[in-house]
Amino acid sequence: MFLAQQQPDGELITASQAGFLAFTIILAIFAAALVWKLGWSKIGVGWKDQPGEGGALLIGSALAWFATVLGGIGGLAMTGWESGAEMGLGENAAASIVGTIAVAITCTLAAMFWNLGGMFRSEWKTDTLAGLITFFVTFPLLLALSQLVALLDLILTGDTETVGHETLALLRESDRGIEWWALVIAVSVFVPIAEEVTYRGFLQGGLRKVTRSPWIAIFATTIIFTLMHGGIASPHTLPVIATLSIALGVVMEKTKSIWPCALAHGIFNATNVGMAMMVE
Repeated sequence: MFLAQQQPDGELITASQAGFLAFTIILAIFAAALVWKLGWSKIGVGWKDQPGEGGALLIGSALAWFATVLGGIGGLAMTGWESGAEMGLGENAAASIVGTIAVAITCTLAAMFWNLGGMFRSEWKTDTLAGLITFFVTFPLLLALSQLVALLDLILTGDTETVGHETLALLRESDRGIEWWALVIAVSVFVPIAEEVTYRGFLQGGLRKVTRSPWIAIFATTIIFTLMHGGIASPHTLPVIATLSIALGVVMEKTKSIWPCALAHGIFNATNVGMAMMVE
């Protein structure tokens, strides 16, 4: 949720918005201190690398990305969408769901071919707990950052978007029917899984093994992840997306599993949908 646009009386933000901003900053400071105290930023141990595995993972990330694109096109074709026409709720939902299915099939085949099944392992109790902790620790940081960046955008430009993502804007403007809920499920479940498999699983995993540096892998993946969102998100939201990517990258390195990342990512997306619906 971003700060509302400039008020009619000329004030940048209302007193309630200023109070909310201060509250989120306090939460963010507490969360950052907790991360530092617990040493969660210490990463890069415990991985068992196999010869040639890094290259296989990088190839897998490219295949997963192409699967997303081709699956999305297939999903659009299933709805009867024509090139150049505006995409509605159903088209977005179909593209996301079919694209994720295509990624799942592609990555499963790649993992079997290159014997990369380790990254898909799951201890569901541990991974669920890790995903929930990740969300509750990182969300205050992301919320405070979104408020500060939106305020800076408001100061520099005199205006800012209350909702800085095309999908969220589409959901806000549409009636809540079957297609609306299908898109909510797509962005809260299917999209996070596809993105975490592609970016944190294959891309970051491959870069870590090739560079031998988890931080290079995390930041390189973050740059690519953020740029890929540039076409659907407002520029002032990109720092938040980049910070989310870094946090999920660290979690991947700490837990050695994509599932806590996918869970935290999904809850983040679902929370954004809920908050977007409440913004005036």
